[in-house]
Amino acid sequence: GKEFPGSLRKCGAPLDECSERTSAAKRCRKAEADPNEPTGQQTDQCLGPQTPCPGRESPRSAGDDGKRNASCSPHAERREVSKSNGKTRGGVRTRTRSFKSHGKVVSYKLPYSSLCAADHRFYVENAAKYWDLSPADQERVNYCGERAAKEAGERAAFFQNLAAQYQERYQQFSAGALEVFRAYVSKRSKEIRKMPKSCSVDGVIALENHRESGNDTEGLLSHERAVCSLGALRILESDRLQDYLPDGNIVGPDLKDNAARETCVGPIENDALAKELCIEHDAAVAITSEALTSLLSLVPENAEARWEVPVKVSQDQDKRIVYVSDPLPEYKVSAKEMLTKVGEEGVRNCVMRSHSKQIGRHKSVALFGEESGCPRTAKAAQVMNEKLLKEGSNLFYSIWTYGSVRLLVRYSYLGLLGGSQGSKYAFPAAKLEYSLHENYEDYTVQEMMRWWWELFLHPNAHLLLAKVDAETERVAQTERMNRGTVHACKGFTFSPEVGAQNFGCILKHVTGLRKEGFYVLSHRRGEVRRVVCLSAGEERGEGGGENKVASVNIGKPRGLLSRDIEFVPPQWIGEIGKNFLQIPGTFPPWVEKKRFFDKKQVRHCKTWADGRRCGKGCPLPHLSASELAQCDNVWSKVKDLFGGRAPHCIQRVPHCFAAAQGQPCPFGGEAQCPYPHLSQRIVQELEKLCQSQ
Repeated sequence: GKEFPGSLRKCGAPLDECSERTSAAKRCRKAEADPNEPTGQQTDQCLGPQTPCPGRESPRSAGDDGKRNASCSPHAERREVSKSNGKTRGGVRTRTRSFKSHGKVVSYKLPYSSLCAADHRFYVENAAKYWDLSPADQERVNYCGERAAKEAGERAAFFQNLAAQYQERYQQFSAGALEVFRAYVSKRSKEIRKMPKSCSVDGVIALENHRESGNDTEGLLSHERAVCSLGALRILESDRLQDYLPDGNIVGPDLKDNAARETCVGPIENDALAKELCIEHDAAVAITSEALTSLLSLVPENAEARWEVPVKVSQDQDKRIVYVSDPLPEYKVSAKEMLTKVGEEGVRNCVMRSHSKQIGRHKSVALFGEESGCPRTAKAAQVMNEKLLKEGSNLFYSIWTYGSVRLLVRYSYLGLLGGSQGSKYAFPAAKLEYSLHENYEDYTVQEMMRWWWELFLHPNAHLLLAKVDAETERVAQTERMNRGTVHACKGFTFSPEVGAQNFGCILKHVTGLRKEGFYVLSHRRGEVRRVVCLSAGEERGEGGGENKVASVNIGKPRGLLSRDIEFVPPQWIGEIGKNFLQIPGTFPPWVEKKRFFDKKQVRHCKTWADGRRCGKGCPLPHLSASELAQCDNVWSKVKDLFGGRAPHCIQRVPHCFAAAQGQPCPFGGEAQCPYPHLSQRIVQELEKLCQSQ
């Protein structure tokens, strides 16, 4: 390993703080070729016998010469430290913690950074002004950046393995969530009815991975400016959580009671009004907004999306109609996906209970037709919104044209949200947060695709986003997002135009199906090249055939944990302090907690007490024999002040201020005074122990 020039060593701390004594320098050279290193990499010792390096532990006793001591390896070999005594045992440096799950204590290890606190602070403060630094400082920044990049991969792998290894943690609060999720799947299975026993591959639809300019795509997206102008209103101030979730719990008693209630409309293939509207307006495809959102979300960045969309081809009265229903519920989900779905159901039910206008949600129907020259205009959408608000309806239809194909799209809003700007339609969304104490997680491409297209298809509507704490299954924050804000958050890696192109490929395939019957459009996880069309027979089975939705493995969704989940323990924030500088994406640096007392005696520098010369910058108090005699009663005095126990870490030195300034003690003397009588010099020396905590 390479060393930094001048007064810097591998740990990044000044040389006079890391190795005051010549014995420490000898150990530095001796530890460079330690045969016990598991990776064969060199190490560097930088600790003195009484002056530990900032961010590192104290060395072992003198009898541990043959063992590895306080390594600062650049290859992230960390030591394992016990919570009780802080001794090293080799392997990975960790600190033991535990959590309760069903009354059982489960332990896990918290690793720490291979970079010390001085390196973290130096990198954070100087990385932005890299070109203004000296060559030596630039070399140090590069060195810290390389180690931090490698450590970031180790950190992600560690938390992902931790989430998959300790599955009991997710079962602590998920009993109610599992019950709600099972009711949701059961309800959807009744709506979709039983699927045929077997399916055969009817065709494969090729997908595009890059944007191509075309009239069809531009025509579908031509009303983007109009919709953005509708959604460009100022967002309301943060919604009060009590308006929707009085207790903040997405898995409350009310949610369990309403879990089995029918809240979704039936399949579009059984919608008689949709059929009449298709015949009247010469529409070849009748599709729901949920299905349209899924089909429009096929972009290369959203390869992890998985769905199965039922399609029925019907021929009646010389009119051929293709019905595209809502996607089937997933029969295998991770804990994150399950809790996200439960969170959306929880917000949905709470909003429905909060607004009385939601009672007649299915009795009114409206039709939104095309205007000449522009498929959607701001004025027409505003008129339709006012009409729906007046009728108290959340179900309506609209006519779209993609190329030469006319579509009848059925929308179903959630409910009405009040506010100073008037009522707004909204639909729910949930975002699970596993690292609330480290700031909110970033939005994924899959989430942004869904929200972007939902607001694209639902003009003048709001997204009600609930951020749910995965630890407690409680909503930590709710916020509204409109069309303009979601469009601004989508970033440069988000190309909805590619999804519109792929939707055109799917639409061309389903309209070209010759045989009547039931089909399923299937998209696997990780597939970016194709969508498989399965032929499932002439009609859905009312019985007899295997019910794939009802027989899915919904009894163990908690056990199917995704490796993408990261479990970051909440106790981590207490380990590093509030004002500690840390390189983002790395483990927190090790901060040794010094002790104020050592065997009922104030810690002090024994070398200086024996009359020998001490190293420069010694962090221990320099006390003579007579001054130590004055400190004999400090332990007992502090113990009485802290209710029968003397803490190891003290923020300020407890002492009698009058005695330190040479004034009479207000308690009548040292014997009656509850504070130790110390001189001003002793107080100044003992402040070193408080400052080094």
